[in-house]
Amino acid sequence: MNTNELLSQLRKFVLIKSGLRNIDPGHCKTISELVFKETKNYVSETTVKRFFGFAQTLHKFSLFTLNSLAQYIGYTDWDSFCKDKKNQIEDVNDVWSDLKIRCQAVTDISLIAKKNNSGVPFIATANRSFLYADFDYFLNKPYQFTTINAQPGQGKSIFIAHLVEHFFYSENAIYKNDIVLLINSGTINEIVQNDLSLKEWFLKEFKFAGISELIAYFKRNPRERKGRFVLIIDGTDHFLSKNKYFEVFTDFLFSVAECDFLKIVIGLRVNTWINMQPAITGSAFLTKSWYKGLFFDDENGTNVPLLNQEEIFYTLSHIEGRKIDEGDLHPGLIKQFSTPFWLQVYFKLKQEHTTIRLDNYLLCLELINYFLEKKIFLSKNSTEKIFILKQVSNSISKGNVC
Repeated sequence: MNTNELLSQLRKFVLIKSGLRNIDPGHCKTISELVFKETKNYVSETTVKRFFGFAQTLHKFSLFTLNSLAQYIGYTDWDSFCKDKKNQIEDVNDVWSDLKIRCQAVTDISLIAKKNNSGVPFIATANRSFLYADFDYFLNKPYQFTTINAQPGQGKSIFIAHLVEHFFYSENAIYKNDIVLLINSGTINEIVQNDLSLKEWFLKEFKFAGISELIAYFKRNPRERKGRFVLIIDGTDHFLSKNKYFEVFTDFLFSVAECDFLKIVIGLRVNTWINMQPAITGSAFLTKSWYKGLFFDDENGTNVPLLNQEEIFYTLSHIEGRKIDEGDLHPGLIKQFSTPFWLQVYFKLKQEHTTIRLDNYLLCLELINYFLEKKIFLSKNSTEKIFILKQVSNSISKGNVC
């Protein structure tokens, strides 16, 4: 392992040890305090921000910082941490196993980020297992690409986290021999901040100069392959909205050679999916290799259905700490909660007002009011937001907007 790989591993274990719900600059102070409490060594909030990539890093981390963080996760010092991780790699004597360990280091961090970014505790989210058969069909049929399309707030990223755990990571995972590489916005940010191309990053992390070289290697050496290579990309809509990154991404899709062991899964918002259509339909290879799925809604451009009643009750039961069924909810709330976003709003509102009732229709309006208050009236640039909304409202009332 090189230094960057070891630092990536250290970040992963610090996050696991801290047990924070969200990973953002605001929590770096908390991590600093936790490290001091555990080790009696003071690592400043600014240093923690640099360590997690939230602030610019102009120089290498001091040995004191690395020793303190290594001690925080249970090692004697940084050197003992490095030796332990390098020994794990040295015990591997084949390319497939080495690649799997390297991919797991990236996927672990991405998975932690997805769980911690969930608007409700991840354990309370429904795993949507009725969609698993469709994904299993994709894995075992001659398709190379599929997308998980949804509007913001429909639970796309949480569903992807459940997929990874169910098929590849859990104790009873079906395909433990497969390699899964989960890339999210944090990974893309790291690539952009370090001014790397995708090929340069892939070579640094996995010792292959891109997916094409990986495919070519295992085609030449089929006996070394022990399963499928599943690449899952999510949280990149912000980047794909920019022309230069969108072109890089479509060029990547065109560069993927046809093979039976590579599967690419892309999590997209509906507007990004629509923008990709010309690239997909203009390529005979992509059209043939793309699997839409049984649940694809052509009218709305999504293949992530709304939550059903059983899934809504599952999440609410965890939030309430008691079994919730149809008799506990107003019918209007069942319809509203079918979009996962409103369960997140309810969870936040419940933390502030513990006496709210699920059988009262007024809660539907209270949820909307709470969202508007937090996201519009009490948010940054609230004056500008209110002005724009008023202008849009006036235009609609005059019939100028369809």
